[in-house]
Amino acid sequence: MSSKHQNKSMKGRLSMEQKLCINPEEMARRLGIGRVQAYELVHQDGFPAIRLNGGRRILIPVAGLEAWLEHQAGGYENERTV
Repeated sequence: MSSKHQNKSMKGRLSMEQKLCINPEEMARRLGIGRVQAYELVHQDGFPAIRLNGGRRILIPVAGLEAWLEHQAGGYENERTV
C-alpha cells in the first residue's frame, strides 16, 4: 500500500489513544479480555459507560475507564511491599 493511499485511508480516523470514548470491542482489545467479558463489565453498576440510541450503542470514556481501573486496583501500588 502506498503512503499516499495509506494517508488517505487514515484521514479522519483517530487511534484508540487519541479517542475520548471507545466501544466495548475496543475496550476488550485494550484490556486483553473477551468481548463477552467486556459487555458484562459495561452492564455493571458503577462502570463508566454511556448508552446512546436507547441503549443500543455503548461508549466508554477512556478517562473514566482508566479511573475505574485504578479504583478497582484498590491502591495496589501503595500496598506493595519490597
